[in-house]
Amino acid sequence: MTVAQSSRNLSDTTAANKLLATGQKLLFMGKPDSAALYLEKSSFNFRRANQLKRALQVQTKLVESLWRSYQLSRALKLGKKLLKDAEKYKYPEVTLEALLNLGYIRTENGDYDLAIDRFKQALTKNLARANRLATLANLGLGRVHFLKDQYKLALENFKKGLKLSKTVFGERHSVVAQALLNLGIFYTNQGSYSLAQKNCDLALGIAKATFGEESILVADIYVSIANIYRDKRSLEKSLEYYSQSLIIYQKITEKNNPKPAYCYLGMGDVYKQQDEFDKSREYYNKALTIFQYSIGDYHPVVVECYLGLANLAFLRNDYGLALDYYNKVLDINYDLRGEYNKSSSNAYNNIAAIYYYGKTEYVTARSNFQKSLDSDRILYGNKHPNVANAFYNISQTYNEQGRRETALEYLQRALTASITDFNDENIYVNPPLRNYYVENDLFHFLKLKAKILQAGFEKDGNADLKGLKIALDTYYLCDTLVEKIRQTHTSEKDKIALGKDAAKLYKAAVSASYNLYKFTDKYNIDQLGKGLDITKTKKSFLKDMFYFSEKNKGAVLSQSLVHSKAKAFGGIPDSLLAIEDSLSKKIAELKLEIAAKPDSVTELMYRQKLFNAHREYDDIIKYFETHFPKYYELKHNLGVAPIDSIRQLLDDSTAIVSYFTTPEKIFMVVVTKNDLLVNSANKEYRFDKYVIGVRKGILYRRKNFYAKYAYKLYKQLFPGKLPTYLKHLIIIPDGELSTIPFEALITDKNYAGKSFQELPYLIKKYQVSYAFSANLLYQTFLQHKNDQKKNKPKREYVALAPVFDDKKVAGMSIKTKATLKLMDSAVSDTSSVTRGVLLSGEYVSPLKATEEEVKDILKEFDKYNKAGEVHTHLKANEAFVKNGGLSNTRYIHIATHGFVNEETPELSGLLLAQDSTINEDGILYSGEIYNLKLSSDLVTLSACETGLGKISKGEGVIGLSRALLYAGTKNIMVSLWKVADHSTSLLMMDFYEELLKHPKESQIEALHKSKQDMIASSNYAAPYYWSPFILIGK
Repeated sequence: MTVAQSSRNLSDTTAANKLLATGQKLLFMGKPDSAALYLEKSSFNFRRANQLKRALQVQTKLVESLWRSYQLSRALKLGKKLLKDAEKYKYPEVTLEALLNLGYIRTENGDYDLAIDRFKQALTKNLARANRLATLANLGLGRVHFLKDQYKLALENFKKGLKLSKTVFGERHSVVAQALLNLGIFYTNQGSYSLAQKNCDLALGIAKATFGEESILVADIYVSIANIYRDKRSLEKSLEYYSQSLIIYQKITEKNNPKPAYCYLGMGDVYKQQDEFDKSREYYNKALTIFQYSIGDYHPVVVECYLGLANLAFLRNDYGLALDYYNKVLDINYDLRGEYNKSSSNAYNNIAAIYYYGKTEYVTARSNFQKSLDSDRILYGNKHPNVANAFYNISQTYNEQGRRETALEYLQRALTASITDFNDENIYVNPPLRNYYVENDLFHFLKLKAKILQAGFEKDGNADLKGLKIALDTYYLCDTLVEKIRQTHTSEKDKIALGKDAAKLYKAAVSASYNLYKFTDKYNIDQLGKGLDITKTKKSFLKDMFYFSEKNKGAVLSQSLVHSKAKAFGGIPDSLLAIEDSLSKKIAELKLEIAAKPDSVTELMYRQKLFNAHREYDDIIKYFETHFPKYYELKHNLGVAPIDSIRQLLDDSTAIVSYFTTPEKIFMVVVTKNDLLVNSANKEYRFDKYVIGVRKGILYRRKNFYAKYAYKLYKQLFPGKLPTYLKHLIIIPDGELSTIPFEALITDKNYAGKSFQELPYLIKKYQVSYAFSANLLYQTFLQHKNDQKKNKPKREYVALAPVFDDKKVAGMSIKTKATLKLMDSAVSDTSSVTRGVLLSGEYVSPLKATEEEVKDILKEFDKYNKAGEVHTHLKANEAFVKNGGLSNTRYIHIATHGFVNEETPELSGLLLAQDSTINEDGILYSGEIYNLKLSSDLVTLSACETGLGKISKGEGVIGLSRALLYAGTKNIMVSLWKVADHSTSLLMMDFYEELLKHPKESQIEALHKSKQDMIASSNYAAPYYWSPFILIGK
């Protein structure tokens, strides 16, 4: 009997040890749900073998697996019993582990005071030993103090925990990664993002080396990195990290685990910042539902969900609902964290915003902003982003009440709170741009300061010239910050969103520069400094005005071109550039796949691939910056080209005419070979109607309607006389002005009763071309000059014309058909074939004139012994283009359908041959054009609306022409509306004939003459036929 009992005990112990080993391994690998099953069986077997101490030791691991899998009620019940048994049977090691587990359970439940008590009991009983328990107890204590907003204590415990973890476990252990992650989270909260990123990167390296990609710890780190990018407003990158962590959590966690909710909460914040309010509310509610299910209603993360929903209600002007949520936040937080805590501070801040924005009750608003400030100073001290923002908000209330001096004083305090070593409270002193917390915050503080100083000048009868000059200097500081912020963004969407914020800055800066130019005279110049030359001073203000006007146009494209130049001339080996190029193409392809809205499973796969491709791309760019100093120097050289450099592009009869519009004024800056001029006009309240009227009048060929608005618009856009020696104008439009052909403006009020042939068009006075900005024009021509030194074009002319006239080859893939049906929006006038009607039933609408067009142009090239080739029908396919078919070509001509997607500009495209035998979809998207390698003098897109796109404040038109500039062409001919097939062919043939017959003529001269010929004809004199095609370049 004794022998049998002993044998069974041995068998139970062996099984228990095997189960324990499996359970511990699963727990270490971040699979606590599975671990709990093995550990429970192991504990049972040890009890059955009468090994009580061993059973209780296993139970400590079981309790840990339960709370880690968020089975908190069961974990708490078992944890309490375990502590009682350990004390009863006097097992001190089990007692310590039980206390440690109870500390973590209480933390997850939101019972912070009890959690602190348990952790401290564990540390006391541990007798100051440097071991596993001391490490985990310190990390646990740090987390509780952090959640209670007790930041000094939290940092002490986190640092102690990190030091202990390295001593106890070694430098590359997962506990070290967790300790580093805790510090990353802490520094994010403090606004020290570089330190936060450094700690998260170190943690990620250890976690991935230990567990691979798919682990809870890796996903936790991704969430923290996402939070950093969210707070820095790199929103697209933030979404990538949230999405990747969500994918990992959904693969390896059970339903009751709240981890995915942290992703949803962060994504709700991002979508709110992107003004996608419906999406934001959806994600906040997802997070709230999961948190309530897993950890209950009474928890700080639930509070964060309520806070997010409250902010959304506020942004939707539902102030009653917002106040209900904010008061709920205050009530729960008071019980959980006491009077002074981060979420309550945010709630007071947002309650104040309701009174500020929604009710214009500035005194009440200020009272609540002050409560937020008091709380933040207790929590963080005098130097912190939240403290700075509280001062900024109070400043705004005083400014609204007209108390500018007090507003400036609070703004100065905001500046001192946002920079660690700046303490000057003199409102006329600006800080150095170093050692600041949050670039975006500092940008807004300085922008408001400049705005108040500028308003003081305007409201005080233009007397405070000194204040206005300080405002201008402050705008320059803001501009520097914009460039610093733009450098940190990798997503074009984030850069363009930044451009919208910056556009307001540049509009104000242009007005300030203009007022300084206009109002500075011999009587007040001494306000600006002693002994200044008035002529030079006023001219410098004109240069300031031109500078800020330029910064408001094409900044993101300019940065891309600078980066392209840095890669080409940065001393990087071709082998590495080939890797970068391959990754760029891969990223572009994946973005297009996601933008096409595939099913959810496929989209998930593409997003994972895109995440990995972006991380590889980030790594190679970081390598370039570290190992190739010339590349780094060129990449970060983002200044606007000086006027004297831009003038090198101009001959004596050419001027750049740059427009800048504000809600009140239209500014026109004219740069000639030897002069810089400015004109302005008060913007008429019907100005936007004039622009629409010109377009509609041209499109529908309503002569009198068109002429009326074309003349009104001309008077607004040309308020002063231009020098008589000018023959060629390079127009840089602003905003909606990008949608009209300036050459079709009417220059004389005596237009009534005249035929289309006789109307006084601007084109009869000037040759007209266009540019995104003077800086981009300079960059493009400089780059082209460098390219042509390296590679002279091998072919003069390559043309593509799919034609689509044979139903056997004009069918479409399902994907292409879906895309085109969304984009097809033909005008109601279908009396002639246009290159804008994409579909004819289930087929692509044929463009029969295009084949003759490209072949006749080729004959002209043959006539002058210039090498050329034409690709029609199936040969005009996407694979030919992507395989370098257009490289080393001087003139590229593409005659086909084009379409613009304003919602997703990268899905704008050109329709090529629908060849089912090649692995392409037959659409050359804008996103794919960016990756072409061109060095052409001219690309002509003989297709519809190829000059249009999404108009973005601070950036201009985002469409096909922008992509072609980046790809490397010098000039582009594009259209502004759906063009008639036959008349387009006539214009194109006439243009090339003129260009080849007179080789010394520029492309704009050839286009100008071709348009003049059409005006002189009887059939095509209406602007509908000759004005849609514009030349971007010179």
